[in-house]
Amino acid sequence: MSLFTVTAYCQQKDSIDSNEKLVCYFEPQPKFPGGLTSLKNFIKQNLERPRAIAEYEGTVYVEFVVNEDGSLTDFKIIRGLCNICDSNAIETLKKMPKWIPTRVDNKAIKSKMVVPVNYR
Repeated sequence: MSLFTVTAYCQQKDSIDSNEKLVCYFEPQPKFPGGLTSLKNFIKQNLERPRAIAEYEGTVYVEFVVNEDGSLTDFKIIRGLCNICDSNAIETLKKMPKWIPTRVDNKAIKSKMVVPVNYR
């Protein structure tokens, strides 16, 4: 499992010739408490595969926001598998504990994450 972050910290900087430029800094992604192995274990322990979707195999990609306090909001499907799988994946990820947010200049910032949920 690999995670995808879409966190970017952008600010405008003035160059020597006074033209404005937008500079983006890609920061370390937010972290699930205990790291990637703990996240995999959490999903494995909390994902219930309904019998109605036994014939489906694949991956649902769920995007969510990690807020400055580590809370999670705005869950949505980026690439789904079926309505039942998609809803099930979101409900599973909504049970996650607070994450460790991304920090810029020692200040927590809001960022988006995409987590794959596998049905195999």
